[in-house]
Amino acid sequence: MQIITPTGDVEQTIVLDTMEKYYAFKDRIDLEGTTYRVDIKTPRNLKPSLIRWKYLDENGVERYMNIFDHPVIKNAFKLKGKLDANYRKQVQQIFNDLHKGIFSINGVTYNIVSGSLENTEAELVMSNIYKDIFGVDSESL
Repeated sequence: MQIITPTGDVEQTIVLDTMEKYYAFKDRIDLEGTTYRVDIKTPRNLKPSLIRWKYLDENGVERYMNIFDHPVIKNAFKLKGKLDANYRKQVQQIFNDLHKGIFSINGVTYNIVSGSLENTEAELVMSNIYKDIFGVDSESL
């Protein structure tokens, strides 16, 4: 991703390969006048998981929501292995709500725009994993 300043200059190019970098990026683009664009010159090996949907905000404006931006999921990454049963129940509730076509954030429940929920698996390339771990050539896979 390229971070674009309010004057239109490329300030920084970053690779979003960890959740920490993703959340730092999201915090940065929330600053007034800062935008971003995909850097087409940077290679991307694998596509990450994508779970997102559209909803109408309080003003009736259609917006996207990404599962990784939900406060409960975001905090799960920050807390890492320190999640209790109640926290796991909250995470499960998010997925149950998505199944029902709703989601709640900060005590407000929104309806998901019909047909907008996307759930795409992360891309895995097993041959490269085996090649790297076991040191085998691609011909033997």
